[in-house]
Amino acid sequence: MNFKVQSTFAFITMAVLIWKPVYMNQNTPNAPRNACLLNGASLSVLVHPPMTTDYRDQNFKGILGDFFGEIIEKCFVEQCQISPKSFKITVFNSTASFVVSMKENNSDIAFPIMRPLKMFLTSDDYNGSRFRFEEFMKTPWYSLILDVKNFNSKANSIVFKTLGESVWPIVIFTLLIAGISGICVWALETYFNEEEFPRSFTKGTYEGFWWAFVSMTTVGYGDKTPKFVLGRMFGVLWILLGLVVIAMFTATATSAFSIDVDALARVTGQRIGVMSNTTARLEANKLGAKEVKEFASKQALLSALRKNEIEGIFMDKYMASYMLYKQNDSNFKVFKDYEEKIPYELAYRDSPLFRDAFERETCARNLLQKSFVDSYLMKYLKPVAAYNADSDAISPFSGENPYTRKFLLIIMGVFLGLLSIGLVAEVVIRIIKRRNKKVKNVAGEIDLKEVKVHNSKGHLKDIEDKVSQLVNEVGKLQAQLAAMSSSVNGTQFGGQHTPHF
Repeated sequence: MNFKVQSTFAFITMAVLIWKPVYMNQNTPNAPRNACLLNGASLSVLVHPPMTTDYRDQNFKGILGDFFGEIIEKCFVEQCQISPKSFKITVFNSTASFVVSMKENNSDIAFPIMRPLKMFLTSDDYNGSRFRFEEFMKTPWYSLILDVKNFNSKANSIVFKTLGESVWPIVIFTLLIAGISGICVWALETYFNEEEFPRSFTKGTYEGFWWAFVSMTTVGYGDKTPKFVLGRMFGVLWILLGLVVIAMFTATATSAFSIDVDALARVTGQRIGVMSNTTARLEANKLGAKEVKEFASKQALLSALRKNEIEGIFMDKYMASYMLYKQNDSNFKVFKDYEEKIPYELAYRDSPLFRDAFERETCARNLLQKSFVDSYLMKYLKPVAAYNADSDAISPFSGENPYTRKFLLIIMGVFLGLLSIGLVAEVVIRIIKRRNKKVKNVAGEIDLKEVKVHNSKGHLKDIEDKVSQLVNEVGKLQAQLAAMSSSVNGTQFGGQHTPHF
């Protein structure tokens, strides 16, 4: 029995000693020849910046393009002494042609493979070449990109809408309680202060409403004041209540002007645009997007966002960073990030040759598992400024707000229009007054002349009458003098010839 145990132990020991060098040799430059892909391979690359580019510049093939280039160089060219030309690379700009190439057995290796494409390639409906998958890397989260101008415009419209919906009940409430207060103060004051609060209900309550309103807003103008003790006590209570009402109004208005960026900048309930054949569509639907539209290119995405056809762009963080850096438009910014791992995979043909190359402990598998892509991230990803409410937000009454400018232009137009109308009216009125004055003066002069002429005629007639009277009187006087003269002469002649004794 002991002899059998010892024999078995010796056999196992010899097997381990024999197998160990073979196993260790797989991780050395002298790897098994069946993992070397001696005949090369056909590579299909889907353009998906920054993961892969169009390969026009061999120094910039994308994060995954550069990484797989390193795998080819280290694992197949250096270790297996295979010419780089043995790997034939075909670049595809559309997902459809990329899938056709894989389906028609034209691809040995293909990347990058995203979740929707992997689901299709592994589904029962797929009847093309079969592939296995190895994960390249994972991006850490999704980014939501918005147009700053459209966002500010939407935020301002929401501010005014909220202001209108929130403030009008306070305004109605204020007017109603001011009316009630006006009636109360009139009832308390009219018999003691009839001069300021008339006995007439309509006139008195109108004056009471005016007192209540100005007392609530400015603690009164002093033009009307209660005189009776009960009226003054009511006035004190009303002023205190008015302070509370005005505080409520101010708080409501202030709250309406406060913009909650997190409430507006979100996927939920928004019209979202995504790149086609990416996991962003599925994730946006999970987050409750109102509508999700797929676009074939990033330029189409940005154009739709600029035209407000969509409210936001949802894509993985690396793609968003690369796109915004290349676009170099400060109007597009990242507003929010959603933590979610997004895998990018490598597809290789499901055959013993490629399974040996990528599934055994080979150089290629080791590099894939260690995922040395971090060294390429800095090459393709640049810092992108996120939305900053302090610097990017435009308040409803900011000078940078186009609606504010339009509003100010309208107000200025109304002011200048009224000013022009007033000036023109004043000039016209002055001209009319001057003309009327001249007409009056001319009419006055004419009247004066007529009066003078009339008076002159009257005076002349009087003078003529008086002259004629004077002539008559003179004639009479002459006659009398003549008579007197003749009588005197007769008396003298008679005394001389016939004197009487």
